[in-house]
Amino acid sequence: MNRPGFTFCICPDSALARQYIDSMADKFPPAGNEEGGMLAPLPKNWKKEVFWADDGLEDSFWQALAVQDLFKGSRLIIIRNAQQILTDTWKKLGSVLARANPSVWIFICLEVNFEQGQPKIPASVKKLKAFSFAEEQGWIWANAGLSGKGMLDYIKTKAAGLNLVIPSTLLAELGNRLPPDAAAIGLELEKISLLMEPGQNELRPEHLEQIGQQAEVDVFGVLRSLQAGTRPEKIWATVLASESGNAKDKMLFAFLGALVREARILWQLLFGEKVFVPGNLAGEKLAFARQLGIRRLSELWELALEAEQGIKSGEVSEEQALERLMADLFS
Repeated sequence: MNRPGFTFCICPDSALARQYIDSMADKFPPAGNEEGGMLAPLPKNWKKEVFWADDGLEDSFWQALAVQDLFKGSRLIIIRNAQQILTDTWKKLGSVLARANPSVWIFICLEVNFEQGQPKIPASVKKLKAFSFAEEQGWIWANAGLSGKGMLDYIKTKAAGLNLVIPSTLLAELGNRLPPDAAAIGLELEKISLLMEPGQNELRPEHLEQIGQQAEVDVFGVLRSLQAGTRPEKIWATVLASESGNAKDKMLFAFLGALVREARILWQLLFGEKVFVPGNLAGEKLAFARQLGIRRLSELWELALEAEQGIKSGEVSEEQALERLMADLFS
């Protein structure tokens, strides 16, 4: 079975779209290259590149489509928020889609809401020859997001992956309390599993009270806990608790922003600049800044930037970026 030439993904939930794209990438691995009559070995996985239509599709996008990477493998190109692509750009993209490229697979993500079961696709997109052709070929995947039984099934699947047991008597209430967002559900369930005592894995009514609990993350407290050697799972649960409830696709940017703000305060204290800090914390933060020193303080900005770039480039998911950031902070 041949893979689609390109794919339209219509879904307001980017985490569900990402899961679908990953499943398709696994279903249709890159083909080998014919060279000298022999099949040359290539990497098993697609090289993924993500581009955001919000920022305009710049030269790097068109170059990624045009260049065949014969030695490093095939590329899977993902266009986020494609509903914001301008008409002239659609014309240019349409000519690219009309030409088959075996080393490039384009996923066009229309992240639009659904009304009465139908996606609110811009009229300009519906008129595209590429869209009509994709409909004829079955190259369109549409999902209205999580709701009803589908959401409960998703919760059970995610919980099973975390070895979290949900009693049938609590499943409906859990579904009512969790936001209808795949990434948020994953983070909330992971937070609950981390807060459980060792040896326990069954959800209890008191765990439901942890859902949606959101407080401004205490980055300074996290950094102090790291330095003090606090159990990693306790620190991780604290970070996840601060992230719950943020807008989808930006769940981890709140932590990154707080980390940069804290690094700036510590830097200003270290160099004797005027900065507002509650009196009971000023001395403690200054001592901590001196312990870190200039080099390690500057690394906090570098780590935050690496995490942000990893998310926006599509190299890692939001959750993976935070996991990597926390691992780097531990070291």
